[in-house]
Amino acid sequence: MLLLIAVVYVLFLLANTFINKPVIKDIGTIALDEINITKSINQPDNNLTSSNNGINFEYKLIGIRAGESDSSVIVKKANKEYLVKLGDSLDNNFELIEVLPNTAVFRNGNKIYRINKEEAK
Repeated sequence: MLLLIAVVYVLFLLANTFINKPVIKDIGTIALDEINITKSINQPDNNLTSSNNGINFEYKLIGIRAGESDSSVIVKKANKEYLVKLGDSLDNNFELIEVLPNTAVFRNGNKIYRINKEEAK
C-alpha cells in the first residue's frame, strides 16, 4: 500500500512537471556589432566634478590620515578647519566616501567632489 502511494505521488509530480514547464521565449541572437559602446566610453562623467569649479564646495584639503579601517581628512574653508572621518558628513551636505594618499572624495547626492592636497597651497 505504501509503495502504491509513493508511485502515485511520483506520477503526480511527473505530470505536474510537464504541465507547469517554463516558457522560454526565443529572443534571437544579438550581434555585438549592433551595440554602440563608444558613446559611453568617450563621454565624460557628468557626476564627477572637481573642487576648482566652485560649485558650493570651497574647501581646501590640508591634511590626510589614511588607514585600513579608519581614515580622516582635515579640510579648511575660510579660516575654519574641519576634521572629517570616512563616512561622516561635512556641513550635513558632503559625505566623505574615499580617502587616498593625496586626494579626498566627497559626495553630495549624485554629485562627487574630489579635492587634491596639491590644490591647498
